Amino acid sequence: MHRIHTEIGVYITLAAINHMSLLHHLFQKIAIWLFVDSVWLHKYWGCHRLSDRSFFVRGRQFHICARCTGLFVGLPCSLLLLPWREESAYVFGVFAFLLVADGLTQFIRWRVSNNRLRFFTGFGTAVTFFPTLLSIGGF
Repeated sequence: MHRIHTEIGVYITLAAINHMSLLHHLFQKIAIWLFVDSVWLHKYWGCHRLSDRSFFVRGRQFHICARCTGLFVGLPCSLLLLPWREESAYVFGVFAFLLVADGLTQFIRWRVSNNRLRFFTGFGTAVTFFPTLLSIGGF
C-alpha cells in the first residue's frame, strides 16, 4: 500500500513540475512580447534602461528598469484593489515612501539597491495608486 501512495505521489509531482514548466514558458513568452519586443514601451515609457537595473529574459534585456517594470505591472493590477480604496491610501503612502527612499538612498550612494526591491517598491506603489486616487477624490 505504501508503494502505491509513493508512486501516486511521484506522478502528481511530475505532473506539477510539467505544469510549472509550461507556465514558466508561457510567462517567458509574455514577458518577451510585453517588455522586450514592445516598440511602444521602448518609445513612450521614459526610463534610463540601465542594464544592471533591468530584468533579462532568455538573455534579452527589458526595455524598462526593474522599478518601472513594477510600476507597469502594478497599474493594471490596481483595478483589482478598487473595492478597498479607503484602506489602500495608507498602504500607498508606505510604498511611495519606500520607493522614494530606495531611489534616493541609491542616488546619493548610501547603499546599493537590488532589482527585487526596485520591482517590489514600484509594484506596491502602482498597485495602490488608482484606489488611492479615487479615495482622495471622494469616489
